[in-house]
Amino acid sequence: MSINIYHTLAFLDMILYTLVWLVIRMNEEQRYKHELWIYVPLAISGGFMEIYAFLSRDGIFANAQTGNLAILFKSVCAGSVLGALYCFVPIILYMSAIYITMEVPARMKNAIKWSELCILIEMILIFIVGLIPETVPGRYAVLPIFFMTALQYNTFKSMRGQAVSTVFCTNNLRQVVIHFWRFKENKDTQHIKYMNVYVIVLLSFGFGVMLGFLSNDRLAEKAVWICEIFMLPVLHRLHVHGKLFVEV
Repeated sequence: MSINIYHTLAFLDMILYTLVWLVIRMNEEQRYKHELWIYVPLAISGGFMEIYAFLSRDGIFANAQTGNLAILFKSVCAGSVLGALYCFVPIILYMSAIYITMEVPARMKNAIKWSELCILIEMILIFIVGLIPETVPGRYAVLPIFFMTALQYNTFKSMRGQAVSTVFCTNNLRQVVIHFWRFKENKDTQHIKYMNVYVIVLLSFGFGVMLGFLSNDRLAEKAVWICEIFMLPVLHRLHVHGKLFVEV
């Protein structure tokens, strides 16, 4: 085992230890403990899919649309119809998924069941992505990831009443700084609790990235199936304790 792999595994172990320590230290209400069982695995899966798409699918970051929007407008200015179309398709997929997360629960007799259905859809799409050979261009192979990350983003969107993303990190980082500053100014420990929400999600996301990096060489395009391992306990938790997640 090379020194780089050894250091990576040690850092991975440190992240896991930190996550466990933070969770054990929390003496919180039942709902929040159940939220941890949902959001930690989802953030791990989100981080895994982010690095998976980058390493296995032609260097594409597929969890958000900022890059696609930038390239879309650049292509319009350059008069590149194909370039614009290449970006337009994943943007439409992403927007369609967001619309589904609003429309389907509104039409369901038991809207609480939508979160379970969302995870089932994600698990099916993850399986399909793993079946797509590496010979398929990455721009096509990641289309299901664009769709599923949008489903996850707009279905599981708050912990302890705080807006949280399990598929990208920018706002989570922003909120860590905001709540730290508010605690510094007001000495209100509630802001430390809110900050911990974002720290836990960020560490979970990072753990997923590292796990994805370590598994990529051995499993290649099928590495994404590891995400199924994290989705299964989420599905079980939602099925058993779904009423605790009315607001997700």
